[in-house]
Amino acid sequence: MRSLLAPFLEVKLDAGQPGRFKGYGSTFGNVDLGKDRVAKGAFARSLAEHGKAGTLPAMYWMHDRAEPVGDWLDMGEDSKGLWTEGQLWTGDNETECSRKSGNLLRGTGPKGMSIGYGTKKYSFDQKLGIRTLEDVDLYEVSIVGYGMNPKALVTHIKSLVEDGETPTIRDLEEVLRDAGLSATQAKAILSGGYKLLQRDAEQPTAADEIRELLRMRAALRGEEPGD
Repeated sequence: MRSLLAPFLEVKLDAGQPGRFKGYGSTFGNVDLGKDRVAKGAFARSLAEHGKAGTLPAMYWMHDRAEPVGDWLDMGEDSKGLWTEGQLWTGDNETECSRKSGNLLRGTGPKGMSIGYGTKKYSFDQKLGIRTLEDVDLYEVSIVGYGMNPKALVTHIKSLVEDGETPTIRDLEEVLRDAGLSATQAKAILSGGYKLLQRDAEQPTAADEIRELLRMRAALRGEEPGD
C-alpha cells in the first residue's frame, strides 16, 4: 500500500455533532511529495466496488493500520477531488488516537487527510518525472497533520519499501534534514551509499539500508525506532 502525501486539505467539523467532520481526502491535479498526482475518476471503480460490498475505506491516524480512529459515513468524487464525511470515535468508543485526531482537527495547526491506496492504472511523464494515478484501489483515508510532515514522509518511504520500490534521494535527504543534519551533512551521508542502493534496489540489502537511515533519524531525534 502506498500513501499520497497531499498539501493542506479543507476539513470542517460539525459543531452540532461531536466528532463529525467533512473534508477532502485527495484533490485532483496537485503533485504530492512523491511526485504523484490523481486524475479525476481515479477513485470511481474502487468506490463502486465498496458500494456493492456495503463498505467504505478505513479511517486511520497517520496511516497507522494499528490505530483506527473512526468510521467513514460517505465519500465520493466531485470536480475538486475525493470528498468525505466521517465520524471520529468519541465517548465510550474514544481511543487515544481518535482523541488526538479530534484535537488536531479542532486546532489551528496544519491538518488534513491523506489516502492509502494500491495502483491499478497510471501514466508517467518522463520529462517532469510525475506519475498520474488514473485508477486506484482505495484502502484507507487517514487523519494527518501536514506541512512537510516528517512522520508522513517516513510513512511514505516505508510504504515504498513494502512495495519493493526505491525512494528518491530527495526523500532520504528530507528524512536526514528532519533529524537535524545540515544539507551538506545529509548529502555526504547519502553520496556514497545511495548509488549502490539504486543499483541493487531489488536486493534485501537495499531495504536494510533504508531502514538503517530511518533508525538513524530516530536516534538523532531521540525517538524510538518505530516512531
